[in-house]
Formats: sequence, C-alpha cells, structure tokens
Amino acid sequence: MARGLTEKQERFCLEYMATGNATESYRRVYNTKKMKPETISRNAKFLIDDNRIATRMEELRAPLLEKAMITEERVLREIARIAFFDIRNIFDSRGKLLPIHSWSDDVAAAVSGIEVVVHGGSDDEEPNRLHKIKLCSKDKQLELAGKYLKLFTDKMEHTGANGGPIEFKNLTDEELLAIANGERS
Repeated sequence: MARGLTEKQERFCLEYMATGNATESYRRVYNTKKMKPETISRNAKFLIDDNRIATRMEELRAPLLEKAMITEERVLREIARIAFFDIRNIFDSRGKLLPIHSWSDDVAAAVSGIEVVVHGGSDDEEPNRLHKIKLCSKDKQLELAGKYLKLFTDKMEHTGANGGPIEFKNLTDEELLAIANGERS
C-alpha cells in the first residue's frame, strides 16, 4: 500500500487501473448501496483529483507504459512519421506501387489500411489489381505535433467599450456573476 493512502484508496487505485472508470471503481470499493449516482460520481471525482491518488496512479501506470514501450519519444516519433509522410515513397520511379515488403517503417506507419480489388483475368491473362491505400490523417498528426510544441494557443482577449478596459467598479454582485457565467457581455 502506498504511503498516505487508506486501504480503500489503494484498492480504488487498483480498480481504476483495471477499469479506467472512476465511478465504477468507486462502486467496487466503497459501499454505495444508499448513494445517489451523482454522489458516487462526485466522490469518485474527488478521489481522482486528490494529489496522493494521482501520484499513486502514476506509480502504477509507469511499469505498464514501460512494458508496452509507450514513451513520449516513441509517441512523438509515430506522430512525426505520419505528419511528414511523403506519398511518393510508396511508388517506384515509373509510378508503380512498390511491394509492401519493401516499404520502410516510416511508410508502413502512415498507412492505416489497404484494399485490393481484382478485376477481370482469365486462364490466359493476369487479373488487374486495384490497390486502395488508406492513409492516417496527416492533418490530425500535424495538429498534435503543433499542440505539443505549443504552436497553437487558444487565447481570448476581452475588452470594454471602444476597445478600452472592462469597467467593473459600478457593477452589482449579480451583474458580475452574470458576466462570469457568460450570461452577459
């Protein structure tokens, strides 16, 4: 058991690792028979937000990630493979599709599926094969890479009348609350 956690909190961590669902994990560990679903969800969220629980989850998750070889470097490498994939790398100099076994790892990583459609052909003639290559989304991978590098930030600037500062000193508590809740601009 991790230092600073109760036995039930430790069991909650282990259940969460197994289920990936905080509410279900809470139900499995704590007596919830007389609790409303909202209470169970709120209590589960409270546990998930607890720094001691989060630390324990990281401790439990680390060996799993290591065993599965899921590292930040590997994830970024896969994102880059797809984001910077060049379609020309699957064709020879005459424009003919290269055999799959000759594709580089970078090319193979960018392909999410292949469909082969066979047309015609007879005893004397080879059938025509149409290869439909489905690629992973370059846009999505570029977006992920850009977010990782903090190239894209969502900023919202607020200004008052005529682009000046927002005046709050003459507003009532109710008006301030309405502004905070997005009910009034």
